Amino acid sequence: MDSHVNLELDSMLYLGNQETSVFDIQKHKYSYIVYVDSFSCSGCELNHFSDWAALENYVDAKDVTYLFIISPKKKELTYIIEKVRRDTLFNDRIYIDAVGLFERSNSRLPHNKLLHTFLIDGKGRVVLVGSPINNSKMRKMLLELLEHK
Repeated sequence: MDSHVNLELDSMLYLGNQETSVFDIQKHKYSYIVYVDSFSCSGCELNHFSDWAALENYVDAKDVTYLFIISPKKKELTYIIEKVRRDTLFNDRIYIDAVGLFERSNSRLPHNKLLHTFLIDGKGRVVLVGSPINNSKMRKMLLELLEHK
């Protein structure tokens, strides 16, 4: 993957508060991007988004935030939109990429879904790849990175 991530959020469906619909990457020192592609079970992944609340126990919210980009299968789109509106804790951090724009804009994105979670800095550069949620080694790397910045 290129060291820079193109988010293209203004072209995606946002289901949160319309006043905060544009995610400003520069407002945060770092942002975790969690990308769920159409090959994954989008509904299953949505069930695990609440696990990200645990991250707030380890890091200062001023330093790290997180953003979810879901690119569901066309036949799942309505179901995913309804599920996000009904069941998800983080509506203000979820964007629906109904046309696969994120993957096209980041053509070197690996196919391995374990590599679809990455930390970017305020300029959109990738600084860490992998999820700290259920991986203590990744969590340790994240904390070390935050201590040195």
